[in-house]
Amino acid sequence: MRNRLLMFGISLLCLIFIMSLVNSIRSLWEKGGIISQRQAVLTEKQGEFSELKEKLSYVQSPRFIEKEARDKLNLSRQGEIVVVVPETGTPQAIENQPRNELPNWQQWLKLFF
Repeated sequence: MRNRLLMFGISLLCLIFIMSLVNSIRSLWEKGGIISQRQAVLTEKQGEFSELKEKLSYVQSPRFIEKEARDKLNLSRQGEIVVVVPETGTPQAIENQPRNELPNWQQWLKLFF
């Protein structure tokens, strides 16, 4: 009887140990999947970071600053001549338009009322 009780206790202890081991292995497996997902996200973010770093270096370059000054602020270098070409109409058509001799405040009043 004592021998049977001892075998039952050892069997129960082995069963608990095996269940704990299986649970630990499953937990490690899931955590490994999480780690691989996070590594993929990390790789993606590192790619974005390198792209942003390149963009920052381009934006801080003198070439970009000059381009923006020319395009957005309509600036030019000293000694350059800026030619503005109208988008519609010819220069003769613009010159032949009658000039409005009204003061600006009356033109605004006429425009809105």
